[in-house]
Amino acid sequence: MRSRAERTRRLADARAWKIDRSGAPSPRAYLQFVGRITRACKRLILRALGLDRTADAKDPKPKGPPTPAELLAEQERARDLARRLQLLRLVPPKPSEVEAVGAPAARQAMRTARRSVENAGVPRTEVALRLGLDASVVVGLDIAPTLAEQTALTSWAKTGTDLIVSVGQELVAGLDEHIQQAARAGTLTADLRQVVMDRLGVSERHAQLIARDQIAKLNGQITQATHKAAGITHYRWRSSRDQRTRPDHRALDGTTQAWADPPVVDERTGRREHPGGDYQCRCVAIPIVDDED
Repeated sequence: MRSRAERTRRLADARAWKIDRSGAPSPRAYLQFVGRITRACKRLILRALGLDRTADAKDPKPKGPPTPAELLAEQERARDLARRLQLLRLVPPKPSEVEAVGAPAARQAMRTARRSVENAGVPRTEVALRLGLDASVVVGLDIAPTLAEQTALTSWAKTGTDLIVSVGQELVAGLDEHIQQAARAGTLTADLRQVVMDRLGVSERHAQLIARDQIAKLNGQITQATHKAAGITHYRWRSSRDQRTRPDHRALDGTTQAWADPPVVDERTGRREHPGGDYQCRCVAIPIVDDED
């Protein structure tokens, strides 16, 4: 018998990881995690460029066109800032850190995937046998991952780390280019702060999009691992059926697909993915159980 405090904690955890729609775990913690990393990168960059975040970088009096000497000084300053950026070391998270912050979303995905298998007609005891789990943990809040599910989470964490690293690299490279352009135009002093903040804002939004996409991919990978471990070879594609659904994904809605052969999700490029594998995909896989099972 669980204590009242334990039941309250479990209910709070369940609310924190509320399923926005069937098969879509909340990305809240991972989004917050990526946000913290992005803000840390911003602080390092602003410090390297010698910018006071609260100061007004605009000159109090408007200036005319820069003189040749002023232009040369701006260009030399730009080269110095570029060297500072090149020496900057943005420390990425470790794969284990990404895996840890993604674990709650993975547990929710495991729970959803296993319930979907059971709802497809496989008895709970059979699900437990196929997954190699005790029947009491197949459906419930305490979800023990199978080897396949843990492998999917670990692989996702490594990919997520690489993506976070690439965001930081793109951020610095983009700033370097913008700083050089401002120096050539003679507007570096007046516009540097705005250039930096605009670029950082774009990168932060990009990081958030990547975070949402990564959670969707994790959900799809866990579903695939759970289905395969339970002996499910085919699924029915279900799209979100709203205005944001891609036409090619809408056309797949209701079709039967095999895990061994991902369908074409983009007729123009011929790209093949399972639900959740395409960029920002919100589609889900509904398991199909063969009559002989």
